[in-house]
Amino acid sequence: MVKNSNQAFSPKRFAFLDFFNSKKICTSTLMIVFLVFISACGGGKKSSGAASGNAILPSAPKLNPPAVTFPPASNYHSNAAALNISGYCTPGAGSKVYLEGDENLVADCSSDGTFSFTVANSSDGTFNYSLRAESLTEHPSDATPLVWQRSSISPSAPSITTPSSQPLTSSDSTITLAGTCAAGGTVNLTGDSTQSTSCDSNGNFSFSISKSTDGTYLFSLTQTNDFGNTSPSTSFSWTRLTTTPAAPTIATPSDNPHTSSESVITLSGTCPSGTTVKLNKVVSSVEQYLESTSCVSN
Repeated sequence: MVKNSNQAFSPKRFAFLDFFNSKKICTSTLMIVFLVFISACGGGKKSSGAASGNAILPSAPKLNPPAVTFPPASNYHSNAAALNISGYCTPGAGSKVYLEGDENLVADCSSDGTFSFTVANSSDGTFNYSLRAESLTEHPSDATPLVWQRSSISPSAPSITTPSSQPLTSSDSTITLAGTCAAGGTVNLTGDSTQSTSCDSNGNFSFSISKSTDGTYLFSLTQTNDFGNTSPSTSFSWTRLTTTPAAPTIATPSDNPHTSSESVITLSGTCPSGTTVKLNKVVSSVEQYLESTSCVSN
C-alpha cells in the first residue's frame, strides 16, 4: 500500500494547512497578506531621493538657485576660447551645482559656498546653459540661465569725417576729431592724446583735442566691439602753427612790375617750407582768390 505523500509533513505543517483550510482562505488572499507584510517591514525597492538614495522630506525647503558672479552678465559676449563660470551656492550635505545645456558638468558646492566651471568653445556662436543646485536634505533649486556669445571677428577701422583735410594745419588751440564707427563699440584715441569714447547708437564718435604749443601731433584711432575684438587703426596728423610765416619772395619774373606780350607767365620764388602759398588778384582794391600751392621742402 502506497502512503500519501502528505504524511511526510510535520504535524506543525498539517496544523498550518488545516488552519487555512478550515478558514477557507484562498491562496491569492494569502499572497496579498504576505506582500503587505513585506511592504510594512520596509522590504522591496527603496524610494529614490538625493544622490545617496535618501528621500527628501516633502516639508524640506527648496535650495536657492546658484548666483553667478562671473561672467557679470547673463548674456555674455567675449572672443575667448574658454569661459570660467563661477559664483555662490548653498553649502550643505551633498550640495552640488549642475551645469546643463551645450555642455553638462557637475561641481561640488565648497564649504565656503562657492562653485566654478570652465567651458571651452573654439568656434564662434551662441551657447546656452542653465545652472541648478541639489543637496541631500533640500529640494533642487530653480534653474539660473546663462548665455555665452563668442565672436572673434574684428570691426572695421573708424572713419574720420571732421576735419575734412588730412593732414591738418591750423592755428587753432583746440580741434574736433569726429567720424563714424560701429554702434555700441568703444573708440580709442592714442598717440599725442589718449582718450576713449563710446560709439553712439547712430554710429558716430567725437573727440576734442587741445594743444597749446606749435608742432606736429600724430594720432591713431581704433575701435573695440563688445566681444573684445579691436579694429585696424586709422592715422591722423595735426600741425599747429600760430606764428606768421615770412612772406614769399618772387624770383621769376625778375622784374616787378612785369610787362610782357605773353598769354601765360610763370610766377615762382621761395617760401617757408611746409606753408601754403596762395595767389590772389586785386580788383578795385579787393583781393580775389585764384589758386594755391604747397611750399616744398627745398
